[in-house]
Amino acid sequence: MNVSLERLLDHDLWANGLTQQHISSQERVPTRVLELMAHIASVHRLFLSRAGAGQEMPVWPDPTSIDIQAELLRARRDWQGLLDRIPGDQSIEYTNSDGEAWTSRLDDLATHVAVHGAYHRGQIATLLGQAGLKAPYTDYVEATRRGLI
Repeated sequence: MNVSLERLLDHDLWANGLTQQHISSQERVPTRVLELMAHIASVHRLFLSRAGAGQEMPVWPDPTSIDIQAELLRARRDWQGLLDRIPGDQSIEYTNSDGEAWTSRLDDLATHVAVHGAYHRGQIATLLGQAGLKAPYTDYVEATRRGLI
């Protein structure tokens, strides 16, 4: 496995876990925050399934229908196993949510889900701020400075 990709996926797991723990500790959070966290977890499963590693979830699952933290941990383990078995530059043929056929490298799919999570964590931080709540600090450099990845 590419070390840089492994670190990116480790950061994604840490940042998603920290965000999930933070919002779980709040008395109230906007519903959209919960929906975004469930979506982050489901997109991991969606792209893993496209690469042939298990069943997909709905793109926007009901946040009360899944254990987000457990799903994030499972997804990280599944990415590791998949990337250990299949070269990252191997092409994966899949159909997207709009029914379009595509081919992407496996490492590009893994990179996509990590970057996708960062995008939505930014939205979550904005929503928390608008609700008068503090957002967790999940920047990549924070994880590296603290030796977390």
